[in-house]
Order: sequence, then C-alpha cells, then structure tokens
Amino acid sequence: MPLRGRQPQTVDMKSVLDINLPVKRAPMPLPVNTRRFVLGIGFAAFVCAAPVVASPRTDTPSGLPVPRFVSAKFNELNGRAGPGSDYPIRFIYKKRGLPLMITAETDRWRRVQDPDGEEVWVHARTVDGKRTVMVRGGPNFQAILRKEPNEASPQRAMLAEGVIANLEECRGPWCRVEAKGIKGWVLARGLWGASVSKPGS
Repeated sequence: MPLRGRQPQTVDMKSVLDINLPVKRAPMPLPVNTRRFVLGIGFAAFVCAAPVVASPRTDTPSGLPVPRFVSAKFNELNGRAGPGSDYPIRFIYKKRGLPLMITAETDRWRRVQDPDGEEVWVHARTVDGKRTVMVRGGPNFQAILRKEPNEASPQRAMLAEGVIANLEECRGPWCRVEAKGIKGWVLARGLWGASVSKPGS
C-alpha cells in the first residue's frame, strides 16, 4: 500500500533513566507492529540490535564519511520516505539525542537508520554531530558503568536496555559515557552507536 497521503502516528519518547517508561513510535502504513524501547537504570530487557557498518565513504555532499553516527537535534524529528518535504512522513521520533546512523545523503537530506534498523530520510539541520549511544546488548549483556575501563574497576551504575547516553570516547573494547550526570566506562559491544568513530552531521 503506498505511503503517500497517510498520516503517521506519534508516540512520545521519554528520557528518564531512573524509572521504567515504555518508548514507542509507530510506522506507516497501519496496522502497526509496535516496537518498545525501555529506559531505566538498574534492570535489563531483551532486545538485541547492532548496526551493520560498511567502510566509510568521503566522496559525499557534506565531505563527511558515510556511514557515520549522529543524534537527533530536536525533541521531534520527522522521518520521511524520501529526501524531500513532499515525501510522506513514515515515523515521528520524539526523543532528542536518539542515536542515528547516516547511510546516504544529499545536499540537504540524510538517510538514517534508527536502532531498530528502520531507514528514513531526515533534513540535515535536524541531526547533530554530537555522539550518543543506546544500550542494546540483549539478554546476556549487563551494561555495567565502571570507574575505569576494566572489569575489575568499581561499579558506578547499571544501565538498562534502551538507555541513551552521551558518548565521550572509546578505547579498545570500552567506551566512556555520561548518563544523567553519571560518567563511567561500559563495554562497547552492548552500545548501539559506538562503532563508527568520526562524528559529523
């Protein structure tokens, strides 16, 4: 069924790390197969998703490598079916800081992949070079935030599946992140958004 002319559904994406809140957004066309992101510190969920990242290209309109990770710049972000405002909206993302992977671009538009693997087009001005990550390690991964980048270092917090954190740096298998004022090191393998090193929008 064609997407053009259909109205997308909007569901807020909350940014609370210390209580458990469902986070959803609904694709088109309906009926909706809803996915959930769960935010919180101190519990684990069951979703596992890792982006497939190709070798970066730099012969792009922006001059920046593709693919690369960026983040949502605003609290509301329209994901369209194509690179232009005349294309229908497929998703409305309601979470500033959501990590997104740019997979293609034009002068003004970026094709991005979200943590669920869906790809849409967004305007270049709606994404930010600031890097963020989302915990997506699956049922066997504990996102333990440690003081130093080693397994013996003291624990500072447990990041739940779906938590979004600011990415500061990565060293080998570890990344230093900040979530709700708490900083520490967590294993990169459970973070969606940590596998491409160069930022940009």
